[in-house]
Amino acid sequence: MHHWMIALLMAVLISLGVPVFAEPSASQLAIVKQYNGKTFPSAGLKLVKDYANGWIEYLGADGNAVYENKESGWQGLGLSDGTEVYRYAVNQYQFSFPDGRLVKSDPVKGTMSWNPVVGDPAPDFELPSLDGKTKVKLSSLKGKVVFLDFWASWCGPCQNALPGTEALYKRFKGKGLQVLGINIEGDAAKALQNAASLKLTFPSLVAQNGPQGKDWGTVQIEDYGVTGIPHGFLIDKKGIIRASDTVVEDEALIQKLLAE
Repeated sequence: MHHWMIALLMAVLISLGVPVFAEPSASQLAIVKQYNGKTFPSAGLKLVKDYANGWIEYLGADGNAVYENKESGWQGLGLSDGTEVYRYAVNQYQFSFPDGRLVKSDPVKGTMSWNPVVGDPAPDFELPSLDGKTKVKLSSLKGKVVFLDFWASWCGPCQNALPGTEALYKRFKGKGLQVLGINIEGDAAKALQNAASLKLTFPSLVAQNGPQGKDWGTVQIEDYGVTGIPHGFLIDKKGIIRASDTVVEDEALIQKLLAE
């Protein structure tokens, strides 16, 4: 496809409100090509640890870590540059890169998708509040700095982190920061009770169940490429992701974005 056609297509997508994410880099695509549709090394492996959760860790002859799950047959591969490759079935591969890019591939169908990273538009959503009384559409908040906090009541680290999000909300809500919790567990009543017990006053929304259900199967987990919670995204006034994961601590960046 000619460059002018690509530019025109991107302009049309943007005008329709469809987020356009930057493609994975050439080196990332090379890794996808190298491992896509492949099984991982099974010869010359040195046992490192047999975990109680069913996973076994090995060290390959090439220095890469190899993981196998005794129950599911899933495989994992840890590359020396920090990239993690997961093989869930002959047609389900996931590539997790150090820069936060998450690539999912179906080598049988020949399809590939990737999540947004810092510098990409934040995927839009319209989700109900935990009490069901209101709905929030992310794109309607353009002009404000937005912090998204993905959480669940069953997540211990989330329970430890949520008071920090509440403190962030109280400090910056009068200066233009909008804080939104994204609860992924599919039980609004339980989440609402948990939020009350923690005395959270910032609004939390109910993530949309996807084809794979709640929790890690929710649409927003997929759209944002979240692989662990708590996880936060800081979004600027134009709807662009400016920080991911450890943004609660980056108050200097929040102040900078609020001033822009």
